[in-house]
Amino acid sequence: MVNASMVMQIVGVETTDRNVLDSVRRAARALNLNIELLSTEHACSTFNFLNAEGRSVAGAFIPPMSLVPDEDDMLESQMVYQDVFNWQQKKQ
Repeated sequence: MVNASMVMQIVGVETTDRNVLDSVRRAARALNLNIELLSTEHACSTFNFLNAEGRSVAGAFIPPMSLVPDEDDMLESQMVYQDVFNWQQKKQ
């Protein structure tokens, strides 16, 4: 049985409301939790980085209420679909 203590909890939220953020921090502090409160995007990156280093980390990620795709997102999607299309063509 592995008994690893949790080094850090990463919490990703999509709000800039100071009251919400302070409330989460106070609740974590009252429970003696070591949390890192970040935007969801940065929280995911931080979690993946720490996890890749083999650290004991937990994550809670609250997705944004809406997404606004930019040109990079659209280009990346086109490249992925093009790769899948080319792979299927080569397979046949």
